[in-house]
This record gives sequence, C-alpha cells and structure tokens, in this order.
Amino acid sequence: MNTITAIFKAIGDTKFGRWSVRHAPQISIAMGGLLGAGALATTVIGTKRTCEQIDAEKIRRAEEINANAKKSQGENSGKTQEVVKQVTKDDIHLGVKDTVKIGWKNFVLPAALGGGSLAAFIGAYKLEHNKTIALVGRLSATEATLLATNNELIEKLGEKKAEEIRKDVRETIEKEKAAEKVEQTSSEVQQVTQNNNGDFVKITEVITQQEFMSKPVNLELAIAKADSYLSGGYMNEMSLNEWLAILEEATGKELKRSAIGENLVFIKKNVNDTFNDAVRRACYLTPEHEPGIWIEYRDKNTWIWKD
Repeated sequence: MNTITAIFKAIGDTKFGRWSVRHAPQISIAMGGLLGAGALATTVIGTKRTCEQIDAEKIRRAEEINANAKKSQGENSGKTQEVVKQVTKDDIHLGVKDTVKIGWKNFVLPAALGGGSLAAFIGAYKLEHNKTIALVGRLSATEATLLATNNELIEKLGEKKAEEIRKDVRETIEKEKAAEKVEQTSSEVQQVTQNNNGDFVKITEVITQQEFMSKPVNLELAIAKADSYLSGGYMNEMSLNEWLAILEEATGKELKRSAIGENLVFIKKNVNDTFNDAVRRACYLTPEHEPGIWIEYRDKNTWIWKD
C-alpha cells in the first residue's frame, strides 16, 4: 500500500502530474465524452447482435414447430388429415420477457460505458465546483488582508498618502495585465515571424506611422546596424531620422524623414546600453490574417527631445 502511495505521489510531483491536477475538470469532461461515444457505438453493435439472435430464436422455434407437426402427421398417417402449413419465423412472436432474456447480455457493456460517462461528467462538475469554492475562499481571505493593509496604511501614513500608494499599485497591475495580454495575443504571430524570416510581413514604425513590406530578418539587420553605428568611435546618440535611414538601407524601402526626427534622439548612456534592448517587436495579425510587426520602443524615455 505504501509503495502504491509513493508511486502516485511521485507522479503527482512531476510536471505532468501538476498539469493533470490543474486541468482535472477538463480531463474528466474529455473522458466522459469518450466513454459516451463508446456507449453509443456499443449500443448500435449490441442492438444489431440482439436482432440477429432474435431472428435465430424465431427460426429455431419455427423449425421445432414444423418438426413436431410432421411427426404428429406421421403418427396419424392412417387418418384423413389436412395438409399442415409450414410455419416461418415471421409467424413467431416473442414476448418482452423472451426478448430481454435473449439480448440483455449485449447491453451490459454499453450500460457500463454510459454509467462511466455520467460519472465522469458529474466528477468534472464537482471538481470545478470545489475549485470555485476554494477560489472564493482565497479571494475572501485576500480581501480581508487588503482591507487590513489599507486600514494600516491610513493609520500610519494618512488618507492622502495611502491613496497615492493604492494608485501606484493599480497602475502597476494594469500595466502588467496589458503586457500579458499583448504577449498572449502575439505569441502565435511571434512564432511565425521567428520561423519564417524568408517571408515578407507588414512592418510599421510607430512614431512616423510608416508601413512597408519586408522580411523580419531585415529588421533585425537594421537594429544590428544601429547598434554598430552607436558603437563606432565616440558616437553615443542617434536621431530618429538617422534610425529611419538605417532602416531604409536594410529593408530597401523608401522611408520619409520626420519633421521632428532630428530633435528626437536615442542616447546611449553607458557602455551596456544597446538599441536592440530599446526596440520592442510587437507582433500582430493584419485584417487579412497575415503576420505583421510594430516597431515599438520599450518606454517613453527611449527617444529624448534635444534642441
């Protein structure tokens, strides 16, 4: 018993075990669907087999009646008799009791599969219900903790300072949610652009809103050239128009220079700063469901206004 318990515990500690526990309701629903499909299939097979057995039983009974009639006619051959009509299977009618007696075995497996399917669906509901109850409990505990923390903040710092802290927390959470949503929605497109650098995609530079078709590998080449430009000699800054010129050269697409392009400057503040770290490739799907890339920048301080 201890060995079996240890085996299940070892499985539960694996990545697969943790995944199975987390998705237990979905797994139960899938199992219920498979068992239900099996119940339906075996019911069809069992019905067909039962019909065949009923026909065989009718034929057997008809032959038995005909044999008894023939025997009776032979014993009374000296007497005048009418010709006995042969009985066929269509003349035999089985009652409900006889039908059930013949075919019940064929429906044991469908009944078992159907019961298993129902049990799996009920189990999935209970698992999801228990998860919901646990989540509500955790939320209630969190709410109580937050309330206590809020009261403590007000007591120690005052209402105004506490409100400033709460505002900062809310803004941080909203930013994290937005970043998570962008990463989630663009993950599929990111995979496309990474694996298909030979394909042309729509690329958009967000400041000047210029769109052009090029290969993702050309964008990476332009960024590498920009870093090389910043690393050459004593150069530690690059204007937006200089970046557009490098991008134009790498992609072979004509790009218009911006009126503010000379005043917006990327400054390399220390030796470890790179333009590559400042650029964010935001992948998305175009209305035509084709992959596209937004050339965005990590934060508002990437480009600095310089007179």
